[in-house]
Amino acid sequence: MRQVFSYLRAFHVVVAGGLFLGFLSVMPVAADYIVAKKAVEDRGFKRAFKEWRLAAQEGYPEAQNALANLYFYGIGTSQNYRESLRWYEKVPRQSDPEALQNMGYIYANGLGGVRKNLKKAFSLYLKAANLGHIGSQYFLGHFYVKGLGVEKNNIQALMWFDLVPSQSRISFNEFQSAAADAMFFVSRLKSKMAPDEVLMAKELRKEWKPAK
Repeated sequence: MRQVFSYLRAFHVVVAGGLFLGFLSVMPVAADYIVAKKAVEDRGFKRAFKEWRLAAQEGYPEAQNALANLYFYGIGTSQNYRESLRWYEKVPRQSDPEALQNMGYIYANGLGGVRKNLKKAFSLYLKAANLGHIGSQYFLGHFYVKGLGVEKNNIQALMWFDLVPSQSRISFNEFQSAAADAMFFVSRLKSKMAPDEVLMAKELRKEWKPAK
């Protein structure tokens, strides 16, 4: 299991540098948030941390999410999983797939002094996966295969693993690696399952659509 979660850590390291540019498409509502986004463009992450913290303390969800990411990746500040989780969970009706996966990762590993909670991790990965997050879909497959936070279910595992390569059109090498690994698990699961179970998993994959 340690090897499984180490994949997620590697993925986070790769995308961290480009992650924050995605926030530039969000319309800001606080002056602090505007300054922080400009700092991100200029790679001034320490300044971004300061400004996003001010906006987050004022209650702006976009800034709270951004601040949580900075704490999670240790950019512009020391890495602090507990603080990251605290700010992620302040966002009302949290529905950002990346945030949900990061929260799941913290709970799955019991990082930063947070109590390990596989059921909570599973629920967070499931929500992110249903929003179309490929990494979370990959990990759901492992959770179902191993019975982590949920009852073992090879049909569900096969369905989620099979979704990963069908959606991996993203250029990050880690997603491509996840797709290759998922295909391996698809093949291994099919060899152990009854034909009707494989067919059921295939039908579930066909019927699946990302939540809106």
